[in-house]
Amino acid sequence: MVQSAADTEHAAVLANLLALPASDRYPVQELSPQKLKEKTFAALLARLDALADRQPVYIIFEDVHWIDPTSLELLATIVERAPQLRVLLLITARPDFTEAASGERDAMGPGRSTLRAEAYSRGNAQHQRRRAAPSADAVVGQTAHSSGTRGGFGR
Repeated sequence: MVQSAADTEHAAVLANLLALPASDRYPVQELSPQKLKEKTFAALLARLDALADRQPVYIIFEDVHWIDPTSLELLATIVERAPQLRVLLLITARPDFTEAASGERDAMGPGRSTLRAEAYSRGNAQHQRRRAAPSADAVVGQTAHSSGTRGGFGR
């Protein structure tokens, strides 16, 4: 496989991002912080493009309300590019974050939507837990019955 100069440069900046030791194969250039950020973004976006060319890609960005400014800039760039790629993005954040970004969301264009999940009340949470899993009493009773012990702790 033949590597282009861009591939070698991308490998070098990604190795730097991952704090891997420099090597002769992928030498690290002395770059300004802004230039290093630009080249790192280019490498990450090129990797995403290559992956999406081969197969659909599903990316999850969870708890984006904690995101740092540089990562948010990268995420915004990915969101802009997503319609041209075979990419499904799932981005989760607290409502206050999504409300602050609503102006940007309105400008994002077709193919993007927001699903707002309301917080559960204590009663709703308990109801969902009971529906999803048997009660602790039932589990202990089943364990005792199947093991021939009282509560699974002996006779």
